[in-house]
Amino acid sequence: MARVSMSGRRGGFGVCAGVLAVAAGQALAGAGLPYDFSAATALITAELPDLSNRVAIIVRQGNTDIYRFQSGEIGYGTKTRLASFTKTLSAGVVLALRDEGLLSLTDTFGSALPTFTQRGIGSSTVLDAFGMRYGVTTPQAYEIDRRYTLAQSVSLIGLTGTQTYAPGTVLNYDGSGMQVVGRMAELATGQAWETIARQRIFDKCNMPGADFGYFAPNPAIAGGAQSSADETIRYAQMVMDDGVYGGARVLSSSSVDQFFVNATQDLPVENNPFPVQHPLYPYGQQPDYAFGTWVFAQNPGSGFVEEVVGAGAWGSYVWLDRRRGVYAVLITDVPPGSQRSTDAMFGLMAIVRQQTELHQARGLTTSLEPAGMRVSWSAPAGGAAPTGYRLTRSFVPIRSTMDLREAASVTLPGTVTSLVVPAARFFAVTAIYGQEENLALVPGESVLSRPAQCSPADIADTDGDLPSSPDGVINNGDFTAFFAAFFASPDEAVHLAADIADTDGLTVRDGAGADGVVDNGDFTAFFAEFFEGCR
Repeated sequence: MARVSMSGRRGGFGVCAGVLAVAAGQALAGAGLPYDFSAATALITAELPDLSNRVAIIVRQGNTDIYRFQSGEIGYGTKTRLASFTKTLSAGVVLALRDEGLLSLTDTFGSALPTFTQRGIGSSTVLDAFGMRYGVTTPQAYEIDRRYTLAQSVSLIGLTGTQTYAPGTVLNYDGSGMQVVGRMAELATGQAWETIARQRIFDKCNMPGADFGYFAPNPAIAGGAQSSADETIRYAQMVMDDGVYGGARVLSSSSVDQFFVNATQDLPVENNPFPVQHPLYPYGQQPDYAFGTWVFAQNPGSGFVEEVVGAGAWGSYVWLDRRRGVYAVLITDVPPGSQRSTDAMFGLMAIVRQQTELHQARGLTTSLEPAGMRVSWSAPAGGAAPTGYRLTRSFVPIRSTMDLREAASVTLPGTVTSLVVPAARFFAVTAIYGQEENLALVPGESVLSRPAQCSPADIADTDGDLPSSPDGVINNGDFTAFFAAFFASPDEAVHLAADIADTDGLTVRDGAGADGVVDNGDFTAFFAEFFEGCR
């Protein structure tokens, strides 16, 4: 994650620039999930003065609303200016064009706009622009100037822009690069940006009131969208449903993944509106930038991006958490650049994480048995008893709720907390409450990312060095390790790594197993199991 912070020209979330009603916040009991969001209601109520006493919040898991809160003149259907939340919407438009083959993320500014090449600022790519690393600065913010159309504003960016940094070398939060890509999209399609967005995203995601009209006639690709909580949560649902909305594909799976690819990891920072430190950063890391989204949670062990957010200068947020299958929008209107909604949004996210994990299965373990792999777990700590569980197994990592869809699974009654299944390398168990499933993945508790042996012959990792550990697969590493151990001196500790069976060659699958002696029984058993493979 980026750590260095220098100085920035534009503050806030990309745009430099009520009446109090009775607040209503509720966990939606009809959802069936046993979450307690009273702490969320208390938090948002306390934060209402900073939210200008007007806010609409929707939180979903899967396709089910699990929490709503509304206060003041912004209702769930109120069309509101979004500022840089817009960037997340525009990213979807650009990715849709990529899916159609009309734009590539490697297309350069200069490939569509010769003036940029002539002035030495044409080498930045679509990915650089939507990853906040394109390195072109301008004397003023033409990208949100109401005096200009998209074409006119991009012409001015081309005529006055300076390549301050080489593309891909610095995180510099700014909107002019996205504006250039918007014009490239118009040239590639022969359509106005508003039409492109309407046809590719808004119509398909049931967002009839959304538009790019706040800075009209300038669509302001990075900050000009207007929409409501009801509409933007549908867009978030499309992303979290792997690019599908209403049964129809809107974005490809690879385009959905792009929202979660860190484009600025380890880059120095020229301008980042988020504080360097905040007690509610999940891993204590200042957000990097991905593709129209901020990287809010990147697992430091695996490097996997779990959460991203979109955030606007007037306080609105979208949150996408693919580890827990939850997503949310907070729509408000606060003084630009004040970041007065930050504590409310960060606090809400923390409460949702805590509740979904509290009500998830835990203590997942595996052990090898004659018939396969026994998987066992404990009931959630949250108190409410699940009506069922879903046990998922896979040979590829289970790190997001999208991974759950692609793996083999079985649904079990809530009274079952142990089952023997065919061997696999990764397992997850999720709790079911009535008709709803808690999708949250809790590493080490509800997800086992590297289980015990898948076979008695699974004694080492791929390298086959000793000492070693099982890795859930049978390969040449196990072959190499077994022979090294088998022929090692009996007084060497690694020698017993070859002890996988008794004298008759019977393993744990046969109800026997290691007997403290390495002999022909182990030799016979290893070859039988090796060629049988994981099962």
